[in-house]
Amino acid sequence: MRERWYQDRSNKLLFGVCAGLAPVIGLDRAWVRLAALVALLISPVTTAILYGVAIWLLPVKPYLEGQWERKP
Repeated sequence: MRERWYQDRSNKLLFGVCAGLAPVIGLDRAWVRLAALVALLISPVTTAILYGVAIWLLPVKPYLEGQWERKP
């Protein structure tokens, strides 16, 4: 079963979009954040718009009580 893309607020730096995308594509959060930074440097307007749309459309990942601690 394919994992759904959520905003991962427990591992977020800004809104959790990259942290939520990382498990879906099978990469570490750091690599996804680095790719987002490179995209922002290459095409800032497009990247900002797409990130904003992702913030608006993606649901926040549901958590059980007590799972809000940052994971290493």
